[in-house]
Amino acid sequence: MAKFNINDVLFTSVDTIDVFTPMFGAYKYRCDEITQFSIKDGQDNTDLVGSKGSIIGVLKRNPNTTISWTAGMVSAKLLADSYGTEVEDGSIQIGWDDSVAITKNKATLTYVPLDGIESVKVGDTTYKVDTTAKAGETVKYTAPVKDTSTAGFIEFEASEHPDGTMAIVTYTRKIAEGISVDRRADKVSEKISARITGQWEDACNTVRMWQYDAYIVDPTGTMETTIGDGQTNQSFEGKCIKARCGANQIIGRLKFFNDDATDYVEV
Repeated sequence: MAKFNINDVLFTSVDTIDVFTPMFGAYKYRCDEITQFSIKDGQDNTDLVGSKGSIIGVLKRNPNTTISWTAGMVSAKLLADSYGTEVEDGSIQIGWDDSVAITKNKATLTYVPLDGIESVKVGDTTYKVDTTAKAGETVKYTAPVKDTSTAGFIEFEASEHPDGTMAIVTYTRKIAEGISVDRRADKVSEKISARITGQWEDACNTVRMWQYDAYIVDPTGTMETTIGDGQTNQSFEGKCIKARCGANQIIGRLKFFNDDATDYVEV
């Protein structure tokens, strides 16, 4: 029997969430800096109505559980599971603002534009790209020679800007190394298992541990990532579902224990 009372539980923290393949198969990754975790338990209730309209009973079926959490650190792998895609390493296209100095009416770009120049800005003036340069209106862009590492350059009308004037040139470039996660219209979320670990205190303020095991979690696709100057939050929601192939009927298990508990030994 347990050596402590779990009728007076004060949950004090949720620390980590470890994610596995369903039914706690292969370990996948950890979500850290968890700020909130919730368990929403429910069941379908149908009133059984008698001949005179009175309720004579309630049909209870389909116990269900939905778990959700908010993390202070974003997990790209959790995004991928919720999106039904993969975290991809490799070349990607990015938008780039290139700050370059004008020398003798010309500014050489730092990198190679993928497909031309999108905009050029000097101070409060925004230029369009054309075949000729016109003061305050257009610049001429010369693309780099194909299959070389030489970047292109832009030209302003003669004597429009003194040497050393800075221009901001916006273009798209392709980089060799990056990470991407796609949200695709033809993909849906993939099932996972989750083990949530935290701390609690009993009525005597003794610190103990708790865990919640969700054997099969089907992400609902409800994913919110809030990015700002302060705290960044990533929220997740998933439904705990019943295993159908050779497993028990448990959809979630909440456990209370001491972190110094000894191993179980069969007598």
